[in-house]
Amino acid sequence: MTTKILSNISGVILTSSLEYVTAQTDREHVEVTVTRDPGGANEKFFSTTLYAYGGRVTLHDLDALIEEHWRSLGIISQDVRVAFDESTITFHAIHCNHVLPRGFDFRTNFWLVSSSTILHRNSAVALAHLDNGTPEYRVRVYLRSGGVVESTFSRQVDSHWVSFSVAVLLEHVLSNSDATIEDAAYFTIYHGAAEKTFYIAEDPYFLTFRFRNLFNAPEYLDLPCKLKRKTAVDSNETLCGRRYIQYDKVINKIYEVETGPLTADQAQCVEQLVSSYNVNLIGASGDTEIIITDHSCECDNDNDSLTTMRFTFRTVDARPNFLDDEMDVPPISLRIFSNEFSAEFS
Repeated sequence: MTTKILSNISGVILTSSLEYVTAQTDREHVEVTVTRDPGGANEKFFSTTLYAYGGRVTLHDLDALIEEHWRSLGIISQDVRVAFDESTITFHAIHCNHVLPRGFDFRTNFWLVSSSTILHRNSAVALAHLDNGTPEYRVRVYLRSGGVVESTFSRQVDSHWVSFSVAVLLEHVLSNSDATIEDAAYFTIYHGAAEKTFYIAEDPYFLTFRFRNLFNAPEYLDLPCKLKRKTAVDSNETLCGRRYIQYDKVINKIYEVETGPLTADQAQCVEQLVSSYNVNLIGASGDTEIIITDHSCECDNDNDSLTTMRFTFRTVDARPNFLDDEMDVPPISLRIFSNEFSAEFS
C-alpha cells in the first residue's frame, strides 16, 4: 500500500501561490503533517488525518496555515515539509497574503509595498529581500545642488531583513564629500537588481509607524498628519440609597490621524498599515504597540483633489498613557494661548 503526492511544489514559492496539496493513495486514510524548518528547528506545527475518497486525499488552505504560523513567529520565510504518510515534498515558503502584479519578481525586487516613499532624516529604513549571497548594498545620494554622491556598505541580512537609521546612512555615504546630510534631497538603495528610492521631506509634524507588510516584513512609514486626541470615559450608574454611584468605569484614550496629501505609493502604504497584524508607533523614547480601531482609506481618480486618509488608533495597553510625550506624539497646539500672549493659559 502506497501514497504519492501529486502536487508539484518545490523551490522558493509565495504562500499566495499555494492553495492545496493532493495525494493519491490506496489506503483508507492518510496521516498528514506540516513541518517548519525540517533541517533545523524541525517544528511540526500542523497534523491531521485525511480519509481517502476515490483514491485521493487533499489538504486545503495550506497557504493560510503557513501564513498564520509565520505571523505568530514574526518570520518572513522558511523551509516547509509536507508529509502524506511516507511521501513528502519540501519547499521554501515566503509569506504573501496578497495577489501580486504579474510583472513582480520576488527574486529580484525588495519585499516592500512600493518602489519609492517619503521619509525624514531622523527616521529609519527597512529592506527585505531574498538572500542573493552578498551583503553589499549600493547607495546613491542626490544633492539639492544637483550633485550625486555614491558609496557602498555591507550589512549581514538577518532572516531576509535589514534596517538602519537614515541619518547614519547619509553620514556614511557623504563622509568623503563636502556635503552634509541637510544637502541631501533623496537617495536610492540598490541590492543586486532590487532598488528603492527615498525622498526626504521637511514636515514639522509627522508620525513614524513600523508595521508588518504583506510579506510579514517590518516596514517603516512616515506620515505628516494632523492629530486629534480624544478621551472617553464609559461607566455604569446605579441608585444606592438616595445617591447615584458609578461603577465599572473604563477610560479610553484614542488618537485620530488625518494625513496630509499622499502620493499613490504612500496611499498604498497606508492601506497596508491599517490592515497590518502588527503596528508600532516609533519614537525616540521607545516603541509603542498600537491597534488601529477605525479607518477611512478611499482613493479615486479625481484630479481636482489630493488623496488624504483618516484612521484612529490606541495603545494595546488597557491603561491609557498619562503623558503623550512618552509616545513622542506631537504636542497639542495652544494657538494664541502661549507664554508670549497670556501666561495664565500657557
